[in-house]
Amino acid sequence: MNGSRYYLLLLAALIMAVSGCSTIDYLKVHPEIKRINQPQRVVILPFSNVMGLEVANETANAVFTGKFQQLGYAAQLIEPATAIAALADPELARAVTQLRMQFSQTSTVDKAALGQIMASYDVDAVIWGDITQWGTTSSGLTRAAQVGMSVKMVAETGEILWSAMHTTENEQGALGRMVGAVAGFDIHRTALEVTCDTILKSYPFK
Repeated sequence: MNGSRYYLLLLAALIMAVSGCSTIDYLKVHPEIKRINQPQRVVILPFSNVMGLEVANETANAVFTGKFQQLGYAAQLIEPATAIAALADPELARAVTQLRMQFSQTSTVDKAALGQIMASYDVDAVIWGDITQWGTTSSGLTRAAQVGMSVKMVAETGEILWSAMHTTENEQGALGRMVGAVAGFDIHRTALEVTCDTILKSYPFK
């Protein structure tokens, strides 16, 4: 990145207001988490959303996984790109769909689907997530991006170890919009960065 673009990005960040980054919106941790060994082999399934926005999924895959990996939360991490490639196996794809569908409908884990996923990826924990919000609102010269995410981690027993949800709003005035346009600044990605940081701070195994 050249120097001029770096300073434009920095300026855009400085003149943008970010809200929703102090306290996580929702957090639930297994009550016996201190007695549970930290999962060492983890797969992060590709993110999804009901809005049909593939760019949101792709951005979440990159940002969340990159931060999780950088923090060293697992000795062995299977990233969404690798997980997606494995989903060419129709049986595995059906298991992932069933896991997501049953949990969204009943808040329970399909243990047969989970077992197939864990065996296929050779892991001891599965993380999956959804983009719950990815929108933009405008008022006068001000534009705001709202990005929400939910994530869950389930153990091989079928118990939910960690469930978290958070939404961040970025507000950008006229000057920020002009600078951001020149620098290629993405306010949705910035909101997502803050959302991921807030969620990952709540990770129970550190």
